[in-house]
Amino acid sequence: MNKVEKVIDVINQSRGRICSVRFIKKDGSVRKMVFRKGVSKGVKGKGLKYDPSSVGNMVVFEMNNGFRTINCNSVLELKSNRKSHKWSK
Repeated sequence: MNKVEKVIDVINQSRGRICSVRFIKKDGSVRKMVFRKGVSKGVKGKGLKYDPSSVGNMVVFEMNNGFRTINCNSVLELKSNRKSHKWSK
């Protein structure tokens, strides 16, 4: 199981509970995000113009800022279900 598959699997196993992640943004800075998966608030049914999983991304609901996309390749740390998972750069 590679890194992207492991990150997606851990997030899906959270079953909508609050998780946190640290990852590297496109500009090179490190960002921490607290999020949930499976939120339908504000969804209008239009959908995205691309498949996020085909490029290693995952769409989540950040607690204060709405829907955001995480690049699973750049994840450094993921905390879910009282467990911490860490990866190197």
